[in-house]
Amino acid sequence: MSGNRLKIFAIVAFLGISLYYLFPTVKAYRQQQQLTAMTPEARQAYLDEHYEEVVDTRARALNLGLDLQGGMHVTIEVGVDALLRELAEGRTDEVFDSAIASARQEARTSRRGFVDLFVAAMEAEQPGTRLSRYFRNRDAGITVRSSNNEVRDYLQTQEQEALDRAVEIIRKRIDRFGVSEPLIQKQGSSRLSVELPGVDDPQRVRDLLRGTARLEFRLMAEPVALQASAERVFAYFAGQEAPADSAAEREDTTAAAGDSAAGTGTDSAASGGDSAASGVRDLAAPERPAATPAAAEGRDFTEMAQRGEGVIFAMVQERDTSAVRRMLAQPAVRGMIPPDLVLLYTARASAAASGSEEPVYYLLGVNSRTELGGDVLTDAAPNFDPYDNSPEVSLTMNAEGGQRWAQART
Repeated sequence: MSGNRLKIFAIVAFLGISLYYLFPTVKAYRQQQQLTAMTPEARQAYLDEHYEEVVDTRARALNLGLDLQGGMHVTIEVGVDALLRELAEGRTDEVFDSAIASARQEARTSRRGFVDLFVAAMEAEQPGTRLSRYFRNRDAGITVRSSNNEVRDYLQTQEQEALDRAVEIIRKRIDRFGVSEPLIQKQGSSRLSVELPGVDDPQRVRDLLRGTARLEFRLMAEPVALQASAERVFAYFAGQEAPADSAAEREDTTAAAGDSAAGTGTDSAASGGDSAASGVRDLAAPERPAATPAAAEGRDFTEMAQRGEGVIFAMVQERDTSAVRRMLAQPAVRGMIPPDLVLLYTARASAAASGSEEPVYYLLGVNSRTELGGDVLTDAAPNFDPYDNSPEVSLTMNAEGGQRWAQART
């Protein structure tokens, strides 16, 4: 009898210990399901409020992996060719373009890094060419006198740093999505392998990961010209006669923005790359078609977007951002927006506008020209405003970035 009691006690103790260690796994699974069902804003708010709890639960949960709980495996390739073009800063020619195309073709089957393939293609296209003709960076010691080997080492360093940045960007995006126990590994010099256990919405994750993340600094659009364009667009969708596009307004459009707008940064990855109008040449507004996409959906443009002021073109609820972007991309509408102006959504939603119960995204007007890129930053850290204690980001630039920043502000 005493032997049976000992066995029962051992079984109960074993079950109790098992449940104790399995509880974090069950809790993590429920958290994952809850986070997946949330909107991006609600998910971020939940993670901010329960960050320590979520991290602790995931750390104590069992790592099931793809084999046990299923999920998604993704291979991502970093666009090193685009990086090389950015580093060249416009000093490209036909030889450069041909070498990029050859390296891109060779990279499909070769195990060599893209930079090595590019340098080899450059030397094959034009023997004796100096890479310093295309690449300069005083902070890295790359000048017109630098040898090809020095430039190659510099480009390989930039390639590796770009891959490291991509890992951090993807990790942050996955954290925002709420995937537990992701595995991110480097493959070669330009590829990443990402394993996402428990993912039940592959398309959503695919869209999240393949978006381009680029930090750009642009000047805000001139408010008068922007609001003149907004007036024409809203009148167009309201079925009213759009105001004439005067010559004075066109001149204002091409003018540089003032110092108050200098240094405004946009992150196309955070904003989802929502550029509503760019590269337009014809400013004439054709006649309004009989039906618009809004009419087909039973909702009018003016119901989905509210006029803004200053550098705010419009305010749009989250559920209408895609529809508004499609409507603004119509050729008839693009003709009402200056060619040197781009419309971008803010990265996060703001408080609800009047007459709306949902948060809204601001559609901002910025100049199409990029004044600075993220490559000029050497450090970034969180900070607080000394006057009102509001959060802000402190940025440190290299010498080239500081000089170009000063020029942009003048």
